[in-house]
Parts: sequence; C-alpha cells; structure tokens
Amino acid sequence: MNICYINTGAANIGFYKPPEDKKSMLIPIRCFTCGNLIANKYGEYSNRVKAGEDPAEVMDSLNIKRYCCRRMFVSTVETIYQVIPYYEALRRRMSEIESEID
Repeated sequence: MNICYINTGAANIGFYKPPEDKKSMLIPIRCFTCGNLIANKYGEYSNRVKAGEDPAEVMDSLNIKRYCCRRMFVSTVETIYQVIPYYEALRRRMSEIESEID
C-alpha cells in the first residue's frame, strides 16, 4: 500500500515519535477505488477545513468530484495513536516479566 506523510501537527505520544520536522499523518497516495492521486491535495484540504471552510466546497474547489475520492478525505483517521498505547502496555509487561525472571 502506498502511504504518504502529511503534516497535521500531531503530538508525540509514548515511544512512537515522528521526526521533529515532520509531525505527520499517514494518507493514501491514491484513491483505493479509482486510483486518482489524492495525497497532494490533502494538505491544502486539511488546512482549509481547519480554517473553517465547508469540506464539500473545499473538495469541489480542489476538483475532487468522485465520491470514492471524497470518501478517502472524509474517512482518513490517524489510527496509529489509538494502537500505540496497547503496544506500550505490552512492552511494559514484557519488561516486568523479564525483571521477574532475573
């Protein structure tokens, strides 16, 4: 799967730390259905929506007409920050077990 890092200003959480100059979000490079290039438009879309513009109008102005491509913008979430706490808990538990064995 092709993934592109897009700057969203995400905070560093736990042991997963993106590079200091890149606080980023994973965005698919192409639409999963039609294959249109979408990653190059996500940064502008995100900035304009955060500024208060209507997402539908922003997508229209960026020439994102197909509903499959619109789905890619609307449904993209940063799931890594939801998964990381479980890996951190697992890592802590593993270190506890190793210390008990020693």
